Amino acid sequence: MRQVLRVVMLAVIVVPSAFALQGDKRFGELAVLTERADFPERSPGGYEKAGTGFHYVSVIGRVKNIGTHALCISIHATLKTTFDLETTGSVRLGPRNNEWINQLLPNEELNAEFVFRVKDGILPVALVVGQLLRQQSCGHNNPYLISGPLTVEIPFKSIPQGDVTSASSQPALLVGSEALSINMTREEAFRQLSRCCQSRPLGERMVVVSYKDKAAGTVYFEHDRVVGIASERNSSTERGTKDSALAFYRLVDQLSHGTPTEVMMYSQTRESSNGTTKTVFLQLGTGRKIMIRLFEMDPGRDMLDGVTVSECVGNCADW
Repeated sequence: MRQVLRVVMLAVIVVPSAFALQGDKRFGELAVLTERADFPERSPGGYEKAGTGFHYVSVIGRVKNIGTHALCISIHATLKTTFDLETTGSVRLGPRNNEWINQLLPNEELNAEFVFRVKDGILPVALVVGQLLRQQSCGHNNPYLISGPLTVEIPFKSIPQGDVTSASSQPALLVGSEALSINMTREEAFRQLSRCCQSRPLGERMVVVSYKDKAAGTVYFEHDRVVGIASERNSSTERGTKDSALAFYRLVDQLSHGTPTEVMMYSQTRESSNGTTKTVFLQLGTGRKIMIRLFEMDPGRDMLDGVTVSECVGNCADW
């Protein structure tokens, strides 16, 4: 997904040069105040998704002329992230929706937006806003030049968090053929489900989903946002499947005695001359192990596919 950092700047009141910001975040006569960080699913305007493996980040705030000159500046934004990476963002200022500040008078403010597309797994660390040239004034006669830094850096952890709807920052689960994520809106969840599935509300807080005439899962809502997702991965009415599942249940019930127990779980796949064996191991804190083994035989072999459920105490060498 694309990660876009947006800083929105609003016009407000006059404040002298003692404009109170987090650590006086200013360069020259331009001050920057952040208000919140959002993680939208689409780019500004809602036209474009970030794409697989990327997401957007948006920082909302405002900039203000706290000096005595009319300001004409082209500003830029960079997002510092984990792994010592930096991403350049697009800039949307006021009604022009671009990076130009044109004739911003003393005490005037602008709405602004800095948008970044960032790879999933990378977290924002700091927002950097600045300009490339030292001149800030509009006139060429007696221009006002910055003597100090050309940028300000705002730690991301100091920015209040707004709506978090990014699939990269929220747990996601496949229901039918659509990926839903925690905290997405009810409207967006229904829009995605309508592409693949049938939805049946059960009151205000639950929706049962079916896909290709089979149960696909349940979506749970609070305050018109997704708070829980249950996905049906597989089901069977065959007798052999039921017997294996019942054996697994009885073994877990016997070992845990109905009490929550910590379990370490891992899987293993082995190829052999006549097929494939896929195994799931569950190791309890007591040292006991449970093994669920699936046999998939190659075509033409006399042996049948099957499932076994086993238990081990002590050192079982082939486990």
